[in-house]
Amino acid sequence: ADLAEVARRAAAEQGGEAVVRVRAPPDLPPGRVSPAALGAVLATLLENSEQAGARAVDLRVSTDGERLRLVAADDGAGVPEADRARVFEPFFTGRRERGGTGLGLPIARSLLAATGGALALDEAVGRGATFVLTVPRVDR
Repeated sequence: ADLAEVARRAAAEQGGEAVVRVRAPPDLPPGRVSPAALGAVLATLLENSEQAGARAVDLRVSTDGERLRLVAADDGAGVPEADRARVFEPFFTGRRERGGTGLGLPIARSLLAATGGALALDEAVGRGATFVLTVPRVDR
């Protein structure tokens, strides 16, 4: 999939109030992930950002050796330190009272893992939440 194009589409389709910016260098090789799977992962990340009160989300696409990397960083409430180790556990949610099921991030991670990709929380960031998505690149 063309990560930048799928990111732009996800940004345009998200229904929230947050401003989503997509940054990507020209001529990126495609990633070994289906556009549908990548779109579902990005929709989950954007929905989580919106629910955490984010007003801005940056989606940055780059190459990292044999992999493509997409960093999704928002300015929302972030992930509480006590919850960081558990965000990818099925049914774990900090938003159960607001309808959270705790399935979005585990499913997103599984979709990427099925094609050799990965999804991780960058815990080093101060404000907001930053997730790093990587997928193998497809050589042209």
